Amino acid sequence: MTVKFQYKQPLSKTIINQYKRHDIFKCVHQSHVNFEHRVSVYHVLKAKKCYPEGCIYFNWRCRLLNKGKPCSKKFKHVGKNCFNCKEFYDEKEILQPELLLSDVEYQKFIRNFNLFEDWLEELRGNEIDFSGTINSLKPSFYKNDNHRNSQLSFDGFLINFKEGYINLDHFNDLVYAKISSRMQHRYNFCKGDKVNFYARFNEKDGRIILSRLNRIDIDEKADNETWTESKAHLAKKTGTIIPVQYEKCLNCDKGSLLDIISDSKRQRMLFCLEGIRDPHFCSYTISKLLLADSCSKVEKEKVYEDADTRR
Repeated sequence: MTVKFQYKQPLSKTIINQYKRHDIFKCVHQSHVNFEHRVSVYHVLKAKKCYPEGCIYFNWRCRLLNKGKPCSKKFKHVGKNCFNCKEFYDEKEILQPELLLSDVEYQKFIRNFNLFEDWLEELRGNEIDFSGTINSLKPSFYKNDNHRNSQLSFDGFLINFKEGYINLDHFNDLVYAKISSRMQHRYNFCKGDKVNFYARFNEKDGRIILSRLNRIDIDEKADNETWTESKAHLAKKTGTIIPVQYEKCLNCDKGSLLDIISDSKRQRMLFCLEGIRDPHFCSYTISKLLLADSCSKVEKEKVYEDADTRR
């Protein structure tokens, strides 16, 4: 007689995304002010490679605007069109990220960081088995500034998981899965769906991204709102681009990252699917909290009514 053992969780290691840790470095550059100057490990060690040597920034300046005088070309700020102006100059600034760990703690981090990169390289480009619960699903957009009439382009949907199982490894961090509009139309994925599938494993800008999903099984289907291509195109027209990445917007189900592609650089901005122009005056979060509070009150009243009925 053969006895089969079933485990609630695979007997394996738990892995976190060392690239996306924000508790290792701190940088005083103004571009990081919205995140209390905390920067990701990927930004410091892979993108900028600025630790421990530091990095150099050139701040563009104008002698006229510095003194409060108007620009002869009526510019309000210093930009690329000012390079040939005699009033233009730049200031070189050298910044070094601040290490938030002790030397002993940092050495321990480096060991874990190297193990994580070894794990990444072992899986990169290969097909893996994944299972998890969908945390969010949003339309994916990008903007190509190389074109004269640059507009937003719809690029399928992006599924987000707070955690999941990659093969037998518990990955206790964010995972993204890119799907086409056709696949979303077929499966109607939504928040709360428990899914299993095979996919191609890759890492991009420090994020784990799964693509080419196949052999999909939905273990448990949630009853939540689903995105369709028509809704996505409507959001593309009514949504707004927010240049600054506010943390509360990143955690909002109506906030989506937008890739801006140009010849000089590739940057990422926020795209508000709700169409809010200024996050400081966002009413969506407040209305959502009020709705949740109202639903909670209704649920409590129902419990009390059921209790009275039983009496």
